[in-house]
Amino acid sequence: MKQTAVEWLFNKLSETPKDKFEWYAILKEAKEMERKEYGEIWDAALDQYDKRGGNYIRAWEDFDEYYNETYGK
Repeated sequence: MKQTAVEWLFNKLSETPKDKFEWYAILKEAKEMERKEYGEIWDAALDQYDKRGGNYIRAWEDFDEYYNETYGK
């Protein structure tokens, strides 16, 4: 199971001494990780949307399933 950007950020900050510049750099990295996560989730949802013949309601369920399987609840 993948670690979310938020989980990564929490763990990284808890093990890094409080320094404004280091924490800002960590935050920027976490934001980039989050952007990539959204892209992967979006792509997976669109793939499922196509496979389902454009069933919009089912695409939302596919998104939730992908997120839960990949990142856990």
